[in-house]
Formats: sequence, C-alpha cells, structure tokens
Amino acid sequence: MNHFEFTYRPPQAISRSLLVLSGIGALAWAAGLAVAPERAWASLMLVSFWLVSMGLAGSFFVGLQYACGAGWAVAFRRVPEAMIAALPVGAAGLIVVFLVHPDLYPWMTRHGESAGFRALWLDRPFFLARAAVYFALWLAFSAVLVRNSRRQDEDGSFQHTRRNIRASLAYMFVFALTFWLASVDWIMSLEPEWTSTIFGIYNFAGMFVAGLAAMTACSAPMAMPSWVQ
Repeated sequence: MNHFEFTYRPPQAISRSLLVLSGIGALAWAAGLAVAPERAWASLMLVSFWLVSMGLAGSFFVGLQYACGAGWAVAFRRVPEAMIAALPVGAAGLIVVFLVHPDLYPWMTRHGESAGFRALWLDRPFFLARAAVYFALWLAFSAVLVRNSRRQDEDGSFQHTRRNIRASLAYMFVFALTFWLASVDWIMSLEPEWTSTIFGIYNFAGMFVAGLAAMTACSAPMAMPSWVQ
C-alpha cells in the first residue's frame, strides 16, 4: 500500500475492556441456556449472522474498490481487510446453531408440511450443503484479496492489483447471489410461511451501511492528529 510501515494498535485499556465485555457476553449466554434456551440460541444465531455480515462488508468493500478501479480507499484499506477476520468467527457460530439446535427453524421439525419447490429447498441436508458452499466461497475470495494485498506490500508489483481486480469482478457476482440466498436461508426461513422477493436487498442494505459505520469508527482514530489523540 505504501513505502513505509505503519502499525496501529488500540490502547491496552480498550483491548482489556473488549475482552472483559466478551467474557461477560459468554457468561450471559451460558446463563441464558439454563434460563431461556430458545432465546439464547436465537441470540447466538443473530450475533453470528452480524459477525458474518461485518466480515462480508469488509470483503465486499475491498472487492468493490478493486472492481471499480478506485484508489481513494487505499489509505485505510487495512481496516476493511481486518474486518474480514470476523467472517470465520461468525461462520463457526452459525454452524453450531445449524448442527446443535436446528429446532430454531420450525420447518426442520415439521416434516411433510411443505410441498413442491419449498419442500425441496427447505430440506436440512440441502440447507447445510448450501451453507457450506456460501462459507467456502466467501472465505476463498476474501483470502485471495487479502493475500494479494499483503504480497504487494512485499514486492510492490502491480500484478497483484491486476489479480485482485479479476478476482473482485468474479466476487461481485458470487457475492450478490450467495448473500441473497443466505439471507433467505438463515433469516427469512425463520418464518417459513412468510416470503419477500426483496428480503435479500434489505439485508444487504443493512449489512453494508453497518459495515461502513464500523469502517468509519475504526478509521477515525488513525485520521486524528496526535494532539487530539
């Protein structure tokens, strides 16, 4: 990205506070399993989906910049690249929900009530297979984008940018299809009798706006002059 090293680390007080809050959250979820297990599992699913969305917001933003040939975001590209780290964490949480507590989705326990295409689509093995494909594609494209970006720091070759442009053009198409389907699978199917053709777009809008807000919040400290910090 540039010809000098710049490493930003949050103050230790912030890091410790986040660790404490994470521990409190884990304890609260464990207590919820004993007091209100259904709400606890629903909370884990929503938090995991949010983490996946934050990771995807980062990878989509990076891919969009490459696909459009934009250079203005290079100065803070490391922020959305770092957000991608939330993707496997959220994926692990969703996998736990899908495998351990499938009862969260009412159609998984109501066999024979659906017919036609709905019965084919709302089939647990097919549902799990689709989820595996979504995660594999997202993680693969994200890894390619970050790897090429890091390699360019080492040798300065513009060839890495060309590779990321090609990968990003493919990723834009893959992301549009898979995120739409994942939104339908993981969120809309919680109410299998209700459908909306625009539901995926609503989810994308929320995901991208929240992702931009997170990038802004994380980038602001780097942009502040030292006397403000």
